[in-house]
Amino acid sequence: MNTAIKLKEHSKVRQAAHDIRSPLSALNILVKTCGDSLSEEAKALLEASIKRINEIAADLLAIEESSQEGSVEITSGKRMSGAELQASLQGLVSEKRVQTQCEVVLHANLKNVSASVALPRTYFERIVSNLVDNSIQAMGERAGRIQIMVTENIDGSLSIQVHDNGSGIPSHRLPLLGRKGATFRKGGTGLGLYHAKTVINHFGGEMGIISEEGVGTMIKIKLPRRLS
Repeated sequence: MNTAIKLKEHSKVRQAAHDIRSPLSALNILVKTCGDSLSEEAKALLEASIKRINEIAADLLAIEESSQEGSVEITSGKRMSGAELQASLQGLVSEKRVQTQCEVVLHANLKNVSASVALPRTYFERIVSNLVDNSIQAMGERAGRIQIMVTENIDGSLSIQVHDNGSGIPSHRLPLLGRKGATFRKGGTGLGLYHAKTVINHFGGEMGIISEEGVGTMIKIKLPRRLS
């Protein structure tokens, strides 16, 4: 790819990140002015979604800048307690239930966990959201089932599984997933899993993929814990 095309693509990413924020500002104003007509649950979901999209727009700029150097820029952030992790997952599940006809189920009880997760909230939410989106796309037009399961391991680490009963992934593609640009979906970029794996590894975690065509896919993430 020549320099002129690269510069044009970088410019588009920067412009998109800035453009996203304009309609979000309008949505934020509408939520504040029309909030009384919404249920508390709907209002909270809208506010959380607006906040997360703003964070994604900011990260688009950071990713675009780091991509010019051929690397993924990873910043540190506040660690998540068990209660914060639980609230984050519940918010994501509520968001996804609005977006899809699939059944999205959360199995987690982390409110009384005393240790914190090494992965900052912004990264955690983006990674889990992306994995659930992949599962939704794997369902196609079917109303399938997506399960998010979180368990504490004996060594104190945390296991997160995103499991779906979608179309599955061809076996010859599995070893490639997680590499930059590797994808099996038409129109896919492969960047979602690549960034997820890169960030998880950076914070000392692991990510694996188990899949069978016609049966479904399970993404397994293991995150280290840090004592509060």
